[in-house]
Amino acid sequence: MRLLRTLLSSTELVTTILVATSYLAIPVSGTITFPPALSSNLDISQLGRVAVVGDFAAASLYDYTQQSSNSVNTNGKLSLLSRYPTGAFATLEASDAYIYSMCTLQTSGKTTGVFIGGNFTSLGGVESPGIALYNPDTSKVQAISGLSGKVNALLCDSSAGIVYIGGMFSAANTSNAVSWTSNGLKALPFVGFNGAVTSIAKEANGNIVFGGSFDGLGNSTTPKPHDGQRVPLTSATLTGSPATTIANLGNVSNIICKDPTTDGPGNAFLCANDAPCQIQATFPFGFNPTLLRLRNSFSQTTGTKTFYFTAVPLGGILNLSYVDPNGITQYCDQTCPMPKGNTSVQDFHLVNPVGMNGFQLNLAPFMDGTAAGLSDLEMYQNDIYTFAIQNFNEPNCPDVANPATVTTVGTWTTKQSTTGPDYLSNSLTGAINPDDNKVIFSPDIQQAGNYSVTLFTPGCIQDDSCSNRGRVTVSGTLGSQTSNTSPSFSVDIAQTNNFDKFDQIFLGRVDLSSSSFKPTVTVAPSTGQNGPLTIVAQRVKFDLVTTSGGLNGLFEYVPSNKTVNMNFKQSSIDSAATALDSGALVNSVITQNGLLYVGGSFHSGDYSNFFSIGSNATSPADHGLNGPVQAMYPSGNTLFVGGSFNGTINTNGPSGLNGIAAYNTASNKWTALGGGVKGSVSYIVPFQLNLNPAGKTSTTALAISGAFNQINSFGSTSAISVDNFAIWVPSKNNWLQNLNVPTIAVTGLITAGADIPNNPSLFAGSVASFDLGANGALELTGSKSLALEAFPGHLKIPQIMSTNGTSSSNATGVVAGAYYTANNKNYTVLGGHFSASGSNGSTLNNLIIIDGTKGDNVTGVASGISADSTVLAVAIANDAVFAGGSVSGTAAGVQVNGLFVYNISTSDFAKIQPQALQGDTVAVNALAAQPNTQSIYVGGSFDSAGTFPCPGLCIYDTTRNQWTSPANGFKGTVTTMTWVDNTHLLVAGNLTVNNTAMSVALYDSKAQAFGGSGTNGVPSGTITALSPASSNGSMAWIGGSSQDTPFLAKWDGSKWNTVTGLGAGSIIRGLQVFTLTKNHDKTPLLDQNNALLVFGSLNITSFGQASAALFNGTTFTPFLLTNNAQGSPGSVAGIFVANPLNFFKSANHLALGFIVLIGLAISLALIFLIIGAGMAAEILRRRAQGYVAAPSPPPGNDNLQRIPPEELLGGLTQTGRQGGRGWAPEAETGKQVS
Repeated sequence: MRLLRTLLSSTELVTTILVATSYLAIPVSGTITFPPALSSNLDISQLGRVAVVGDFAAASLYDYTQQSSNSVNTNGKLSLLSRYPTGAFATLEASDAYIYSMCTLQTSGKTTGVFIGGNFTSLGGVESPGIALYNPDTSKVQAISGLSGKVNALLCDSSAGIVYIGGMFSAANTSNAVSWTSNGLKALPFVGFNGAVTSIAKEANGNIVFGGSFDGLGNSTTPKPHDGQRVPLTSATLTGSPATTIANLGNVSNIICKDPTTDGPGNAFLCANDAPCQIQATFPFGFNPTLLRLRNSFSQTTGTKTFYFTAVPLGGILNLSYVDPNGITQYCDQTCPMPKGNTSVQDFHLVNPVGMNGFQLNLAPFMDGTAAGLSDLEMYQNDIYTFAIQNFNEPNCPDVANPATVTTVGTWTTKQSTTGPDYLSNSLTGAINPDDNKVIFSPDIQQAGNYSVTLFTPGCIQDDSCSNRGRVTVSGTLGSQTSNTSPSFSVDIAQTNNFDKFDQIFLGRVDLSSSSFKPTVTVAPSTGQNGPLTIVAQRVKFDLVTTSGGLNGLFEYVPSNKTVNMNFKQSSIDSAATALDSGALVNSVITQNGLLYVGGSFHSGDYSNFFSIGSNATSPADHGLNGPVQAMYPSGNTLFVGGSFNGTINTNGPSGLNGIAAYNTASNKWTALGGGVKGSVSYIVPFQLNLNPAGKTSTTALAISGAFNQINSFGSTSAISVDNFAIWVPSKNNWLQNLNVPTIAVTGLITAGADIPNNPSLFAGSVASFDLGANGALELTGSKSLALEAFPGHLKIPQIMSTNGTSSSNATGVVAGAYYTANNKNYTVLGGHFSASGSNGSTLNNLIIIDGTKGDNVTGVASGISADSTVLAVAIANDAVFAGGSVSGTAAGVQVNGLFVYNISTSDFAKIQPQALQGDTVAVNALAAQPNTQSIYVGGSFDSAGTFPCPGLCIYDTTRNQWTSPANGFKGTVTTMTWVDNTHLLVAGNLTVNNTAMSVALYDSKAQAFGGSGTNGVPSGTITALSPASSNGSMAWIGGSSQDTPFLAKWDGSKWNTVTGLGAGSIIRGLQVFTLTKNHDKTPLLDQNNALLVFGSLNITSFGQASAALFNGTTFTPFLLTNNAQGSPGSVAGIFVANPLNFFKSANHLALGFIVLIGLAISLALIFLIIGAGMAAEILRRRAQGYVAAPSPPPGNDNLQRIPPEELLGGLTQTGRQGGRGWAPEAETGKQVS
């Protein structure tokens, strides 16, 4: 391969991350395998060099059945990943949210599995909230039941057979920390933490260190005053029966949400006389009541003597407690008493509160002949909920001071939940403004304190909205301006969960509700999303948290102790944390070389955000970092640290510590990773790669993910624009983008990883990963098996976006190319819409020429031609490059329009430019250099060349620098064309030949005449691609689209035959028939040794998105998968080859000329043998008989037996040249095209 010393530049560099290539040292044995796809069997041996160009940043051949043009999910869904043998990342199982941590547990030398933690509710379609187990032996996900919430950290202690789990969850009657053994989830000896756990590490002595945002051991507690939240009985369906027939006394609603001191008609409920009755209530949501408040009717002749309370749907009679008139607590169940003539409410507490969504009160009257009744019914709970549906919130009753409320902005509809309370849904389209679509929750907080605030999100399966779910921003104001509470918070939450979930959105102080202040939580769509998007809102919960105190973000657990030592000062780790300012947030703990390293957001008198603990706390070099630490990874004596910092506390510390840094634990010094990144780093995940294709040893690289858009410049390297992802190679002390190595491509996010013995490592993330990073151009190589190779160097296209598939000026990336190897030349030309750097450092626009005879010297258009131009077609004649497209500007001092010529030898515009094309909208869509001539055929949309009329198709003679017309009677718009052989040109577009409309025509340059295809079954729409279907041009394939519907059809010589299999939205940009190395089954559309390769942006009905597909006459098979810079499926414009007339030639078959030569050679050899034998016989005869005179011919017949040689060989081509092409008769002469 040539070395291409070109670096395309742009205002926005492609964000594809380049990862060392297919020669990654990953295990090829193990139970995780990938079924191979069927071979394409393409024969490219006769084509010379083969290039693929288009609008892409990365590409893979379709080698494995699990491959797809995977896009980066931006809605919060991550997946479990492995590696293909090529080194590209492969998706094993998809989750419905984030994966934060992974670890592998081995017991007795066997792999139990890989534990996976996050805020998902399902993994691989298996419902398993927060945590799941992946078994590499079976490649199956196993659910781990009993946990609700989010898992942030996992530690697999294989020596003890225990997995330590930390996060923000409830499990095993504890909070935020739990263990797993073969018996399932188990509470640890301490009762969890009162805040989230974010990291777990094991010390050399076996102790376990938890880091997070807690300040003590403990769970949530009950607010004071107790029973403070009113259950909204107004939202229930209430019935009472049998009820009295007395007017205004038979409706249970009379006693709900009223002044409890009133009685009588309209303010009381009475049962029928002399009969027990029931009050039943059914709610559209569940609740957990703690207090029942009743008031008997006032009348001495009516009222309830006893009652019992039944929970629905449990059906059991509940045990209640009450205080009797003597102040003594009493208990009751089936006969709970009500005082006769009661003038105040009576409170009954539920001894064992249970969840319910309804209840029944069974009332008994005082005496025979009277009616039971009540004048007030109230119910309370401790849980502090605010619902998105206002009817579910606290009622606005006379004695409720600050009821919970909700406010909606936008169009929200109520959805019925199958698993919980009903909720609101908002389906958005187009551009989305968060301020126009939001839900504002206002809780009733009756006690100020530290709260854990949780947002509940219903699953998407129940309302079939998974494909449109995205992200929401949850923000809030929970403290008044006059308090010390932080006034606001904001966090993004993914709503892509398949099943119901909850997320902690805030942990801290919340002020109580009053007439002047109410805490609020707002849910709105996150910015940067477009419709269709579905967002939902259900409820928010506030849990008051209590604590044992004494901790500050760190806790050392000693597994060997049966009880927990509450004297935290005896632990150097616990006491070191208490020396930090209160409210420390620990994000990462790492043990290395006998020390515990701690990173997070905290301060002390001597250091900030990073320090170490041995026998006591030790300040790091330069007193730590000036911003929070989010992640750490140890490697030898180096600790890689990522976060939101740009230097050390000591301003004289080393420079370049931007977002990521390395700390040497032996020398206690900071060093920079190049110049760092522009932004913050959240995840550092190691993986193996091989930088030497010839070797088998691997090196460790670090996948860096976060919120950054640039790798900063350092030394002689320039800044590189990226999209939140980069790769650092410690052994090279450099970013991988700066290393000249063969590469695969990765974009997206990697959050965690885990090694598995005898298997490829597993990772978590959302990535688009391909075999090769090649922006806009790559080469197809190989004989028995095909492979992709990048053009040497890195082609970097500015804004690679999808085109509309037609030859128009909005195409971007590399659109066209050509090889030229005649006359001892070695040129490669690439054209399109991009900018590039030439070998002399100049900026080149839209056209580059790579001269392989001059060390891959790169030249091209630096100025003159408008940078807004797009080169859609190129052709080469000697040292002249013809570039056509939507082109305007000045070349060699003259105005050009649609076409210009660049001279390679002078690295400048040709001194003589073709006369500018004329027309309303000029665009050259196709250029075709006629083989073995000096003619360039120019096709497109134009009326004339200068003043010379040649609408749609014109010929430029490079020897005379003149335009000529191909034939009279031709006009229209040419979209594509190609030479079938040296004299026949296949042309497609919206054409008219001698007043006859046609889509495809065959031009004979000798006869200077056109023949056209028939209209029998011709598809309607715009033709964007064309390929000969036979070696003699008698048949052709066309592709294009009509509105949003693609078409593909073949002209078989008599009619058009359409093909199905490409879905709506497919864009066909190129077609080419290839010869195969292995025949396929017989089909009427393709010979057994041929297949049609379709290029573009294809939606294959049975597969999905592909950039190239192989059609064997019956089915489409993916051939090439690409992605663009934004992580979405890319597009291929087509191919160009060094020997374009050899597509129908195969290495397995000799061409006709060679067959003739071989036949002649054999014939001559036989003739010589016969002549030699005859001469030998004649000599023998002469010796035997003597001399005999030869007879003489008659006079005047000297040339009688002379036959011209062309008559001997002329018949070899007659079938292909006369009547064998299948095209319509020439309109002008009535003869078939020859």
